[in-house]
Amino acid sequence: MSTDEVFMEEAIKQARIALEGDEVPIGAVLVRDGEIIARAYNKVEESKNPLAHAEMLILQEIGLFNQGKWQPNLRLYVTLEPCIMCYGAIVLARIEYLIYGATDKKAGFSSFIKKRTGLNHVPYIIPNVHEEACSKLLIDFFKSKRRGSRVV
Repeated sequence: MSTDEVFMEEAIKQARIALEGDEVPIGAVLVRDGEIIARAYNKVEESKNPLAHAEMLILQEIGLFNQGKWQPNLRLYVTLEPCIMCYGAIVLARIEYLIYGATDKKAGFSSFIKKRTGLNHVPYIIPNVHEEACSKLLIDFFKSKRRGSRVV
């Protein structure tokens, strides 16, 4: 198993925590030099805040314990392709690598950004790591919502 797969499994664990709280099951971990330095999962419903995506929460968390807004050697693992809001924050934070699981064909950043020109920073992107497991969490969650039941 690759290092990216190991860290994505940790992001999946965060997504499962979100699922237990009846949140959209999206999780993230932030890694520096092979160590997880932050973890987060969606808290939109809990916080009643539409900005409380896992990526946004993790970026806020790293701001609490570092000296500057840009930190080198960071790898962000997210179970779903980030939306345009989160991708913008990732670019502004200068995250070096963005690794995601499932592709979001409706709201993922790649459906909005065709050319990456004019940006001061663009992360290296590694898509579809543990795509099947990440997709299954989301598919099962939304199926349960349509049936009116809860999946845990």
